[in-house]
Amino acid sequence: MKSLLLTFSLIASLAAFGQTTTDEDLQNIWKTNVQPIIDLDEEAILATTQFPLEGDWYEEIDPEAYDGTEEMFADNIESIFTEEVRNYLSKQDYNSLSVMGDEDWTAVTLLVVLSVDEEGWTEESIGLEFEWVEDQWLLVSMSYYG
Repeated sequence: MKSLLLTFSLIASLAAFGQTTTDEDLQNIWKTNVQPIIDLDEEAILATTQFPLEGDWYEEIDPEAYDGTEEMFADNIESIFTEEVRNYLSKQDYNSLSVMGDEDWTAVTLLVVLSVDEEGWTEESIGLEFEWVEDQWLLVSMSYYG
């Protein structure tokens, strides 16, 4: 019975959330948050990133760093969003965005697959998370996997 209630609650929350997020919202996120990454538009990237930026992104720059700063991010945008990352994103579109949350909290995620093994499993990837903050979508977290 618990699992039935849990399943129903999950479906209900996804259905409710699905009603609040439209293709237009996702297209806007792509245009204002992802396209600047593809174009390596540093000013736009910084304007649509919330600091402190969560995740472990800074460990790719300095493995001994305790956390990342806005200055560290700004100084390393080209090495964070490498040509490989930008090429991957340029072959995607807003349909690659995944939505989760409910009417009180919304997050949109994007997985950037950098490499896969012989069986097709993702070996290396970057997870980007966007949230609605102060009337705009911002990159709030960036983590490396693999």
